[in-house]
Amino acid sequence: MHRCNAPRSGLLAALFVLSLGAWACSDPPVSAGNGSGGQDAGSDAGGDAASDATADVFRFQDVGTGGFEDVPDVPDTAADASPDDVTDAKTDTFEWPDEDADIGPPPDVAKPDVTYKALQVVATTPANDGQTTGTLAKFTVQFDQPLEPITVGTFTVQVLGAGSGTLNGTFNVSGDTFTFEADAKVLPATRVDVEISTLVTGPQGQTLEQPYSFHFQTPGHADTAPYAAMAARYAPIIDVALAEGGDAAWDIPRWPGDFVDPAAASGAAGYWALNDAPALAQAQKALPRVGWGVVETQSHVFLHYLVYWPKRVAEAGNPGFVNDTALFTVVVARWPSEHPVALRTWSKRKDDERMWLWLTDDAALLPSGAKPSQHGVRGVLAAKQLFPTTEDVFGCDSASNCKPRRAPVWVRGGVHQACLRGDAGETSGGKHCFWDANVARVRLVPGATAEEVPFSSAVKGAEPKSYGYTLEPLETTFWSRRVATDLFEGPLSFSYSAPAGRPKGVAGNVGSKFVGGGASDFGRPPWAIRWKPASNETYYDLPRGTVFLDPAYALWKRMGAEAAKLPAFDKAKGVGLSVALCFDPFLYVDERGASACQP
Repeated sequence: MHRCNAPRSGLLAALFVLSLGAWACSDPPVSAGNGSGGQDAGSDAGGDAASDATADVFRFQDVGTGGFEDVPDVPDTAADASPDDVTDAKTDTFEWPDEDADIGPPPDVAKPDVTYKALQVVATTPANDGQTTGTLAKFTVQFDQPLEPITVGTFTVQVLGAGSGTLNGTFNVSGDTFTFEADAKVLPATRVDVEISTLVTGPQGQTLEQPYSFHFQTPGHADTAPYAAMAARYAPIIDVALAEGGDAAWDIPRWPGDFVDPAAASGAAGYWALNDAPALAQAQKALPRVGWGVVETQSHVFLHYLVYWPKRVAEAGNPGFVNDTALFTVVVARWPSEHPVALRTWSKRKDDERMWLWLTDDAALLPSGAKPSQHGVRGVLAAKQLFPTTEDVFGCDSASNCKPRRAPVWVRGGVHQACLRGDAGETSGGKHCFWDANVARVRLVPGATAEEVPFSSAVKGAEPKSYGYTLEPLETTFWSRRVATDLFEGPLSFSYSAPAGRPKGVAGNVGSKFVGGGASDFGRPPWAIRWKPASNETYYDLPRGTVFLDPAYALWKRMGAEAAKLPAFDKAKGVGLSVALCFDPFLYVDERGASACQP
């Protein structure tokens, strides 16, 4: 009996049928048309096997309703005797090849002649941590290879403003560079973060090896040059005492922008490296700088001067920590003519904060005959004593009859307590701002150039050596970095809670404690300053930050507000204190064009 070796693979079977068009089998199938298959099978068993010395060949016919038909035997041809055939005396048998057998080499696959390298960002404008121009947060990113324009857009490049809000805008691609410009104005002095994903590609599909990110700040408010000149005219003269046995590098006021890690590949990578500030301060020149900021009301201009140190040394119960600050605020009356009328100081004391206030005798802020201590005022001094005129003309800008007036202020070494020079301070309880003319100190005077202060230059005596310090705008330095998590302890949780009826400013959390805090305390940025008058004066609880962000309202509250019966503001007479804001860059109030704010 002949056997048909059935295919073992559907694919191979189909290929075989298409190529050979026949099955090699011993018996034809039973016919569905005439029912004679049984007889035929029987005759084949005896007749075909005996009479056909070669083989039966079965061929597929068209299959219709009748099924298969018998096909006559066809004798083997001479080709059947070829060596490739596997035969026996009775039948040809086709054996299916093993599916795993090597059936020949794979076809050649063309390989590219060029190996494409990954994309790289070679430059951004502005640079990382830099400042853009205009109000639309415009920036440019250049790669080392051309870009596929369709892959640059909001789905591959994310642009975030302060508070992680997405900025919508327009992308333009030209060769290896793309630019972005926001659809709407972005707030001044605001950080913008850019995140570029690996979905940005070149024409051949090359991508970044990993996402790329950078950030920059928008510029501050426009038309602030007059305020900068005023800040220069009234910048204080600062005597800085050096702590006994301490490191002078930590007592000389510095600027965080100078602390660049020399091991960093670029300045931006180590810029404002506050975690390493003490070590970097020892390794770099001491070029003193002081930050300045301004808030203007209808009656007065409040000039803030922020002094920063890389480290505060623990002393007499005052905890030590990295990154310390103190604040001087000079209050300048606008009417009947510009003149300084008040000095306010703020500094840390133990694990608390302390603020003192002095007025000139022409300030016209106290009720007639009132005792200063009843209104939170430490003392009333002659105008020329609190704000002596100086011979320098820094800040006058060639104005005629201009004489800068500079308060003589004092900062203790180590703990950096700030107050008016010569004030008796407190002789117990930590000796806050206790004046001692016999300690070694240096004198810092404002100017156009910062002069290096040698760490061994402090001397004792009434007239220490003087060195120049420069002024840095707080709005575009500290304030624009208010959400920088590498400068402030995270998570950023401070959100300014304005007093009832006062401007709230920008919503969202910002930093309130510098990195590198001590066991029980931290250095504070100016917008997180607490309200804490001296212990022997009236205490008014105000939301943290009001002293810096809304200084007119804080002063008004300190002096007693409505209950104190302070003089009402009268522009013609030049008396009283107005809390109506004309310009406050930190709360984004700009009413300088209003008639009530005009000279």
